Amino acid sequence: MKRFITMGSVLFVVALAAAQPATDKEAKDVKLKVTVKVIVLVEAKDQALTSESKIKQIDLDKGTSEKRDVKAKVEGKDKLRLNGMYIVKQGAILLDGGKKLPKQEILLATEVGNQPLRNPVFVEQCEIDRNGQPTTWLAFRAECALPEDMPPKKKAQ
Repeated sequence: MKRFITMGSVLFVVALAAAQPATDKEAKDVKLKVTVKVIVLVEAKDQALTSESKIKQIDLDKGTSEKRDVKAKVEGKDKLRLNGMYIVKQGAILLDGGKKLPKQEILLATEVGNQPLRNPVFVEQCEIDRNGQPTTWLAFRAECALPEDMPPKKKAQ
């Protein structure tokens, strides 16, 4: 039994050592490869942007951002996974064909700084009330690099 525990400990240490970067440069490279997925809502006011549109990238403008409470509905029913507080930003959407849709209002479920959002994948279409009027929005899941200047979230105790 002791032999199995010792072997298991040795294998754990070897696996842990293999996972650690050997140099500072490798540590920086690993740090830059960390990405997060974020829910992105874009108003479907432009006819060039539909659920079938292939988006290459979403570039966010620098500047201040406000927050908006969103209550999304799909086919008249609340969509709980899309409901919540979103960060409102302005940005440009670059479609696969090279067409650029500037000055789009973009709602982000998570603060991501000003990094470009890559590989957006269409999730679903929803309706959000804006000034008492229902408006159509497209929900995407996109990837972005973690901002280095963002402090880590504190765990609740």
